[in-house]
Amino acid sequence: SSGINAEYGGFSARAAELVCNSFGLPYGQTVAPMNFVRKKKELAAVGAFGATEIDCDGADTADGCTWKEYGSNGMPCTNGEQVAIQCGKTPWVLKLLGSRARSKSVAGYNYVKVKCEWDGCKYGVPIDYKNHLWGAVMVVDRSNMTADFAGGMEFKRGKLVGKMVLPPSSQSCAYCVAGVQGSTIHEVAKVDEWCWDGAGDLSDVVDEALHDIFGDGPGY
Repeated sequence: SSGINAEYGGFSARAAELVCNSFGLPYGQTVAPMNFVRKKKELAAVGAFGATEIDCDGADTADGCTWKEYGSNGMPCTNGEQVAIQCGKTPWVLKLLGSRARSKSVAGYNYVKVKCEWDGCKYGVPIDYKNHLWGAVMVVDRSNMTADFAGGMEFKRGKLVGKMVLPPSSQSCAYCVAGVQGSTIHEVAKVDEWCWDGAGDLSDVVDEALHDIFGDGPGY
């Protein structure tokens, strides 16, 4: 059905969630209808308006929502006011596609350039990494099995890149971290090229250190 998009003050986030639930997907949000067409005039081909004033407050299913048949309230809708809903199985997905570590020894120090390529989606749609993700490198010390912040990362050519001094790979293990700005949503992944043999999965050690550094507040 069609109605007024949330960006215009009508269709609610709750309504979007219930519509997605009816298709067997747990999460949903309203998005700009222009996300699904190339030109605004193409919205006219989506179909005739069917309903307005859709209200899902207090409803448990989409069938529990109330609405008015289009035209019954005397307020016409115009092209561009169609509602668009984006559904997904999970709100956020972050997955490491690959990582590299290259070192250069200067005065006995290992200056390491770490690159990490991430795949990120919100409700199944790729996100703008540069404006919505932050990155860092954490390093686990083999001698005491604790992790510490090694350095921040920035986006270059679609990858998170950082340069930092790291202990030898025989004594440490580097982990890439990618997080959603303004939230605690994040993912950690081992940089295989900078980790001692047989290290195993140390992501729990990294997560514990991240919590100690940033706490529970936004931005971690």
